[in-house]
Amino acid sequence: MPKKREIDKYIIQVLQNAPALRFSEIKTRVSNLLKREIENPVIAENLGLLLGERLVEKVIVDGRIKYRLTQQFFIKQTILTLQGLLENMEEQYFLSSFEDADPPYIIYTPRIIRKTSPEFAEIINDEYYSPHLTSFFSPAVINFNNPAEMIARRMIETLLTYPEEKQEEAEKLLLWAYWAGVQSKISSKEPICWIEDVNRCEDFARKIKMEMEQKWKETGNEDALHRMKAEDALLQIISIVKELIQKSNLQEFLRYLFDKKAEVKKLRGEIFKHTGRPFLGGGENLLDQFLDFHGLILSGLAQTKLLPSGCKIGDERFGLRYLNSYEEVWNAFFNLLLDPFEDLTNIKGGVDEAITMVKYYGGGLETLCELPYQSRILIVYLWGYPEVMMLSDKSFLPDFEDWFQALKNGYLDHRSHLFSSDIEQRLLRACRNVTRGKPPPEERIDFVAWTLRDLYRNHPRGRDPNLYMEILETIKQRHNNIGS
Repeated sequence: MPKKREIDKYIIQVLQNAPALRFSEIKTRVSNLLKREIENPVIAENLGLLLGERLVEKVIVDGRIKYRLTQQFFIKQTILTLQGLLENMEEQYFLSSFEDADPPYIIYTPRIIRKTSPEFAEIINDEYYSPHLTSFFSPAVINFNNPAEMIARRMIETLLTYPEEKQEEAEKLLLWAYWAGVQSKISSKEPICWIEDVNRCEDFARKIKMEMEQKWKETGNEDALHRMKAEDALLQIISIVKELIQKSNLQEFLRYLFDKKAEVKKLRGEIFKHTGRPFLGGGENLLDQFLDFHGLILSGLAQTKLLPSGCKIGDERFGLRYLNSYEEVWNAFFNLLLDPFEDLTNIKGGVDEAITMVKYYGGGLETLCELPYQSRILIVYLWGYPEVMMLSDKSFLPDFEDWFQALKNGYLDHRSHLFSSDIEQRLLRACRNVTRGKPPPEERIDFVAWTLRDLYRNHPRGRDPNLYMEILETIKQRHNNIGS
């Protein structure tokens, strides 16, 4: 039975489903929700508390007093949701740099990317670190400035945990759906005939080019010369697109598409240079339509009626909301599926054949819909918060504790450099410095991201010389065990 003060939760619940309610309406709906009569004083007391917290406000609607949730409630709801997600995370790391050359710590859950640098790259192949790194999440290949790519890589990693037949079903579904979308666009008659529209663009560009060429010859007009060159660049783009759609299978189609992508971008630059306009509206963006993998895949799926008209939270297929949204993520995901490029010559034919194959691999839709939930990732960018630097400075500490435990357990016995006189001197030097109240040198003692000075600054025992002696004694003990 809810306590009196807990009734406020139910008041909020009923107000979330209505723009504004009268007092009597709130009482009725809360009573129906709890399946018992709630007295007026209880409703009034809880409403008063919510008004005081500015989560609910009074408004006059049609001459009557009503209550509704405030903007502050929705802000608070967002903050509380984020706080809840952060509190439930298994581990947290904080990014303090966007430099790809020196990958920073970054939040990934449940997998953690460890910070490495080229000189310590061998830790990637070390058995001790292998549970934390995958080929897709090697820091060397992550674009930290592109959240869509980071999410896509997370989903690829998750997809690789599925049975091989499930992986293949999902991949083939996407490939055939894309081909179905491409063929549907090329052969489209409604609302316009796409190929006829392309031909009209080509004819118009050729006409304008000839007119400008004639004007240039007759008058020497510089504007005519520039427009002529712009139309020539446009005609080259259209020619590339017309060649593209002649490719008979997905293998040839994608290779040509990617091969010509940079050339078309350069030609669009020529158009801008000669006209001062980002586009002429004459077909210079035609190639981009085939780089919209997400849009064409959805088009291909729509041809088969695999996508229901709608879904809601709680529906087992709510993942379709994710599939229908986040174009940048799915485009990045599709690109990653194509790398390395497998043989796609068997994906061919017209719309009807493609639709048949999409239906055949339709079971892959379930995998794609649940993939976002199975590969959850929370990326939070903070700017201007002093706390960020403090947290990022300490984010290596779990790495150190793991390393130290691995050292004690003998997992690092193969690292002969740990047992050298040079490492011993570094630790003794650190101990002397700390004893004198000075920080140790900025030195590493293993293939790790942290230094002895990092320990001094951020480890709870960093200013205790015994920490460095403990590390040294552990190394000596392991060395003796190896010798015996």
